[in-house]
Amino acid sequence: MNARDGVRELLQAQMSGIFKEVIKQALSRAAADLELAGSESARLEEIFATEAAYPLEIDRQALHSFQQDIRSRREERGLKARRELARLLQDQKKAASDQVHALMDFDFRYALGCFIVEKNLAFAQFAPEPCLSFNQGRHLFLDDPEPVSYALGDGDHPETVSLLSGVNSGGKTTLLDLIAQIVILAHMGLPVPAAACRLSLLEEFYYFGKSRGTLSAGAFETAMKKFAIVENEKRKLVIADELESITEPGASARIIACILDQLNRRRSMAVFVSHLAGEVLRYSETAVRVDGIEAEGLDENNNLRVSRSPRYNYLARSTPELILDRLVRTAKGSEREFYVRLLSKFR
Repeated sequence: MNARDGVRELLQAQMSGIFKEVIKQALSRAAADLELAGSESARLEEIFATEAAYPLEIDRQALHSFQQDIRSRREERGLKARRELARLLQDQKKAASDQVHALMDFDFRYALGCFIVEKNLAFAQFAPEPCLSFNQGRHLFLDDPEPVSYALGDGDHPETVSLLSGVNSGGKTTLLDLIAQIVILAHMGLPVPAAACRLSLLEEFYYFGKSRGTLSAGAFETAMKKFAIVENEKRKLVIADELESITEPGASARIIACILDQLNRRRSMAVFVSHLAGEVLRYSETAVRVDGIEAEGLDENNNLRVSRSPRYNYLARSTPELILDRLVRTAKGSEREFYVRLLSKFR
């Protein structure tokens, strides 16, 4: 008799009863956990040996078959539960859909309300005549915007077409963006970022952004075709940022003057940012108002001291010397000497 046979006989003689009891308890717990009953629980006995043995013997084929059966039963039970749940909820489909839409509507209104309160927005007043005026307007995308006021077509400023002149980095493009925000939000039926606002309903709105460099002949032709919209009779607002960059300055001034004249004749509204305001006025045939944003100098931190609200009927200078002065203050070495020579040309 070898050692293994000796261990087996010892287990059978001394621990047979204990082994059977432990196996019985383990099978009972497994059957309870797996919710097995009757013949189903009996299948567990096929996996483990009923006699004490070392090492513990397991019927691998019976175990694999049992696992497959359990998975199949689990999937079948899950499908049955889902079908039963679907039958129970069938009559609640419309109510559930209504609840989802109600929550979505609440979420939209709540988010909109929070946005209005956070940004301190106000509803615009619509007017029958062409106009756009606002007080204490605030650019939505700036962290700490300086309030700006501007008007076209109201009682104090009846002109509906204007040229916006002024200092570089003075806020002219930001003002155009603010106008766009106010017009779009108002026409969506939403409040606008201003303390008060009055404007007319528009049929069309155009924003021509700043062009990068002089356009080629083909691109210039395409740009001119876009501006053919000035010929239609629809009530519209056109804003443009430094349109003079599309060609040489002399020709640009004539083109801008012609476009503004035509918009004036059609009782449309327009705000054009331009560094050629004086030249444009020389070629214009209608009442085009020139407004200006002008800097007073630099502060102790080399920032421009400027009021962002335009002065009406005022031709402001671009004052590039202020930008050069700032570069002189902040640069060093040969770079600073270069800026000093440039600045001397303005003095």
